[in-house]
Amino acid sequence: MVPVYILCAAAALLLVRTIRADASSAQRRAAWFLLTVIVLQGAVGYWQHFTGLPVQLVWVHMLGSALTMVAAANVWDRTLARYRTRGLGDLTAPRTAAAEPALN
Repeated sequence: MVPVYILCAAAALLLVRTIRADASSAQRRAAWFLLTVIVLQGAVGYWQHFTGLPVQLVWVHMLGSALTMVAAANVWDRTLARYRTRGLGDLTAPRTAAAEPALN
């Protein structure tokens, strides 16, 4: 049960950091999506607990688990994507090979 609370706290901190850092709208949407999926997943888990683990809710919980992975991958992608975000230099300047980070 403790790891779930750590996950929720980490997602909330991610959202706060994303908003305070004035990140791109894609990064903010990804963080909001992750937090929303985690909260809904928790609600389904509690619903299962109080109703005796019905089979239909197990399927919904499995779908929520998959959506959690999709949301986490989306946050990862939006954070490490090779697009320019606010505050990373002049967007009108021509891009050069020296300005591109090397991929290893």
